[in-house]
Amino acid sequence: MIRKIDCEECRGVGTTLCPRCHGDEVDYSGRKCNYCDGAGLTICHRCGGRGVIEVEVDDEYASMGY
Repeated sequence: MIRKIDCEECRGVGTTLCPRCHGDEVDYSGRKCNYCDGAGLTICHRCGGRGVIEVEVDDEYASMGY
């Protein structure tokens, strides 16, 4: 059974801190970060911005919908 759970990378938000500016919105020279366009955030690469991931579960609770 496939279960949707909150993405552990972005914790269900769908975005993460920019890997280049680390959320500072500017690069090392003080200019607007080109990678995130100065937002400080990027789409989560783990879940594609959906906030959830699908996992295969095979336990006693799977058939109950938990």
